Parts: sequence; structure tokens; C-alpha cells
Amino acid sequence: MEKENAIEIKGLSKCYTRVGASELGTHELWALRDVSFSVKRGDSVGIFGHNGSGKSTLLKVLAGVTKPTHGTVAIRGRVASILDIGAGFHPELSGRENIYLNSNVLGFSKLETSKVEQEIIEFSGIGDFINEPVKNYSSGMFLRLAFSILAHLDFDVYLFDEVFAVGDAKFEAKVSKTLRALIESDKTVVLVSHQMSALDKQDTFLHLKEGALQSYDENRKVLIDYLTASVISADDGLDVITTDTTLTHFNPTRQSVELDLLEVKLYQSNNISAQFRTDKEFVLEIMYDKLENDCSLDCIVSVNDLQENIVFFTTPLISGAPSLEMDSGTYKLKCIIPASIFNSRVFGMSITFLKNTKDVLSSYNEENPFKYQDFLKTGGVDVCHVFRNVLYFKPVFHAESVFLDLSKLNINCNLSPAFTWVKEKI
Repeated sequence: MEKENAIEIKGLSKCYTRVGASELGTHELWALRDVSFSVKRGDSVGIFGHNGSGKSTLLKVLAGVTKPTHGTVAIRGRVASILDIGAGFHPELSGRENIYLNSNVLGFSKLETSKVEQEIIEFSGIGDFINEPVKNYSSGMFLRLAFSILAHLDFDVYLFDEVFAVGDAKFEAKVSKTLRALIESDKTVVLVSHQMSALDKQDTFLHLKEGALQSYDENRKVLIDYLTASVISADDGLDVITTDTTLTHFNPTRQSVELDLLEVKLYQSNNISAQFRTDKEFVLEIMYDKLENDCSLDCIVSVNDLQENIVFFTTPLISGAPSLEMDSGTYKLKCIIPASIFNSRVFGMSITFLKNTKDVLSSYNEENPFKYQDFLKTGGVDVCHVFRNVLYFKPVFHAESVFLDLSKLNINCNLSPAFTWVKEKI
């Protein structure tokens, strides 16, 4: 049996009228323009778009906070929403008192609330501040308490606007776990967020642009295409590479005199399709001039997604063999990346050079594995060059013989693949 609609939106438009100076009259701002879509009960929707695209306005209309100018909104079931931090809280009352006040406003009895009171307090992580007036709370404490209340009361539809925006990493992990639990428990979830990793976990993706619905689809390609376009539009000089390429111009984020990066090549051996494929081996070549004789240089290559999350990093240092080459000159590094490591998304590739790593590397072993983030923070290593996002590339997916060989990924070393590296002096 087909699931019923939990949310139905038809021809939704919202116009804000602003009164200007007398000679200018009024100005109309259409935050939403003829938006129509429906959400099945138990489905989750991730809403994304640039600032001012109408995302928050849409949630306010769904929550009943704002009335539409045109169109209809129908929601079946009890609705929970976090739209404005601290909304529905009385500033003079304590956090504990506001738990009961907020729950009562949402339609829950004192008895129902008392059964989950302690769970709400523990989840929020507010501690002894629960007995303090909420007017003394930080914005993060407001959000944690508001989210905790909604997470422990039973609703049918949940509306969340930027719930990851305030709060520490520990609470963010709690939010992610709760969202997953809500989705798996057949609740209807609508999430607005700039955090693409959160949106990526939803069932359906809704893209708004200047108040109009651009796309509404279950295919994650909608989200990937938006991210790709966003990155390109942010840098007019940026290209997403899909075929063999050679780059010769670079802008390091940290300047030094140890080296000049001359050339970076990314290609696939025996590539007859003229396009990167996910089921074929990649070759990365890095050529540079080492300008000093009194130091050694080692290289780390990190691959990240469009949200700047590290997918993996690779370096000859994984084998515990730092460079001992002290002579100046021109060097070429070649890294062989096995087939079936990438999917068909867009990836960025960054290159970091480290100076004099020999002594520091000795502290890493099986019990204390090499980790990219920790290693860069080590005081004994000089990060002399960082070339961020030297290139963006996108392979196309081919189902033929595609598999992920987990032996290529060293899980203990923070997803650092033991790829083959070759170094030669030219």
C-alpha cells in the first residue's frame, strides 16, 4: 500500500512588502514563488540553496509561523519545529521550568513530560544550568535544550532549520544520531542546512533558488550538481577536470623558499575513453624543484569532497620511510591510485610538503598510527607549502568490475591508503 502524504504544498508563494521613502512607495520581495511538492509519511527531505533562496521562509510557512500569500499547505500529524533559537522559551524561567512550559505549548501534559524530563536534561548537556533562568543561556545552550525537548517528545513531522549551526562537536554527533533515529522510526523530517553531509543522508533533495523550486528528486545527483556549481561559481577560474590533464600554475597558501612546484599531472593509463573512469587506475605525477640542500622534503596528497571533508590522504610516509634526500634539484613523484577507489562525485586534490620529518616520524608506530591531522599539528614538522585544491576532478561511474578493495585503505591510519609511490631525481 502506498504511503499517504504527510505534507502537501500547492502553488505556495510568499511576498513581503516593504515601505520605502514616500517617493519610492512600497517594494515587494517574493521569498517564495509558486512552490509545489509533497512528502510521503516517513520520508525525509533535505532543503538546500544559497542564502536568500527561501529555505527558512518555507519552513516558517510549514510550521504555521508565517502565512502564505498564495497557495495551500496541508500537514497531517503533530508538528515539531526548531526555527528560531529560544523561540517558545520564557527568559525569566529556568531551563527545567521551560521544559514543562514548552512541552505544554506543544500539546503534551505534565505527566507525559515528567517521564522524559531527566532524559531531556542529560541529552542537552546543560548540567547545573538547567536550574538557571534561560536569559543567562548562550545561543548554544538554547539550541541544545530546544532540540532535546523535541527529540524526546513524540511528533509525526519534524522541521529543522540549521540545527548544526550552534553547538560543539559532541552535541553535533548527538543531533546526527537523533536525526537518523527519527528517519528510521518512520517519522517525517524536513531539514534545512548548509552542512551538505547532513543533507546527503536524506531520502529526497529539494533545491530552491530565488524562491523558486529548481528540483525535487530522490537522486543525489541533484545535490552533487548543486555543490559542483557552487564551487565553480565561487571561483571563476576553477575547472572541474574529467580527462587527463597537466597543470603548471599554483598558488600556495604558505610561502617559503624550499621549493617550486613545477607540474602536476593526473591521468589514467591506457585511457581510450577520453574521460576518467571509476573502474580504472589513476596516476598522479608531481614535479618540483628542491631549492635548498640543508633540508629534506616529504609530500602528502589529500583528497577531499566539495564540503572540504577529507576522503583520504596518501603519502610515502605511510611506509615509515621519510625522504633522506638533502640535495637540491628537480624531482618527480609518482603515485599509483588503484581502480575502484572513487565514485562519480567531484573531488578536490591538495598537496602539502613537509620539511625534515625524519625525527618526528619515529614516534609513530602500530599503537600510535600516522594520522594526517595530528601529523600536521606536530611541532617538530615544518609545513613549508600547502597547495589547496590544486585541481577538482570528476570520474564517471562504470559498473564493470567495480569493487572497493579494503586492503588498499589503512583504517587505523585514518583512511590513509598504502598506495605505491615512486620518486626520482631528474
